[in-house]
Amino acid sequence: MPTADQINEDPHSIALCTDMLSLVHVGDLLVLNRKTRQFSFVELKAGDKNYRISKMAEFAASSGCQLFEHIGTADFDKTDIKHYERAKRQIVRNHTILNTIQNEGGKDPNTGAAVNITAVEEAPDLWCDRITNCYSQLNESKTWAIATIDKCVHVGVYSDQDIAFVGFNSWMRGLKCESPIYNLTDSFNIPSTRPLGATFLSLELQTRVLRGEILVIICLDILRLIEMANEAQAGFLSLASRAETAKARAISKFQSLELNGCFVKIGTDPVFEYLGAGLRDRVVFDQQRPFQLIQHHIVRRVSPMQTVGAEDS
Repeated sequence: MPTADQINEDPHSIALCTDMLSLVHVGDLLVLNRKTRQFSFVELKAGDKNYRISKMAEFAASSGCQLFEHIGTADFDKTDIKHYERAKRQIVRNHTILNTIQNEGGKDPNTGAAVNITAVEEAPDLWCDRITNCYSQLNESKTWAIATIDKCVHVGVYSDQDIAFVGFNSWMRGLKCESPIYNLTDSFNIPSTRPLGATFLSLELQTRVLRGEILVIICLDILRLIEMANEAQAGFLSLASRAETAKARAISKFQSLELNGCFVKIGTDPVFEYLGAGLRDRVVFDQQRPFQLIQHHIVRRVSPMQTVGAEDS
């Protein structure tokens, strides 16, 4: 924190402690400078010995020189060796993540799975204004308001907890929707999602949601998502069979979007993919319109087909 505070004295810079962020697992600080338009991952080391071992591990990892490693660690005791190996693993992992970001593709350091990053030029089309609009309708006599986005995202905003759970579930039963239902605060339990404080909702609404005074309940209706996608491009999405899902689940290293134990499939036999659970996170917790996300997938499918497997967004 003292280092972050020192960096933050510069009005053009902001330093964030990555241990406090659920989505950043590189370095100790993420430093952004608006003047230079650069960002850096900073690893902090205290003590001469710690610094020396870390610098050795960094050179060994980047150079791949086994002779250097053999000579440099010759006088290390068991504790130093463990320290050196731990530092080297961390550096290799960080390099893997950074190379994946910079090259728009690489390997997931946790699973070893291939990761492809598709650049999208247009700004995300968000629907968080519908939550704000529902919230603005609440008063002493009106304790709920609902809305539907792109025919497949159902949202309810409630100031009465009892009405919230009974009312929203009744609404979903009436729509014959069996998809999972989420509370906006579920983002605290799902590390891959956007935190409540990083949404575009007003601070007043965020605070009331955090206190439990307002409940925001959301459901991505998967069957209607499939219908919406197929209206944009015939046959684009479908539910895989249980046999297909079981086979894919056994080899997949990513979570996939699924309904009643069946994955959502992109394309048709013999070449197809499975839609990743990241789409759910971006719709429910980032409040990005599903139609735009589906359009991105449709455009991406114009490129050469890839091997069967689940994708992560």
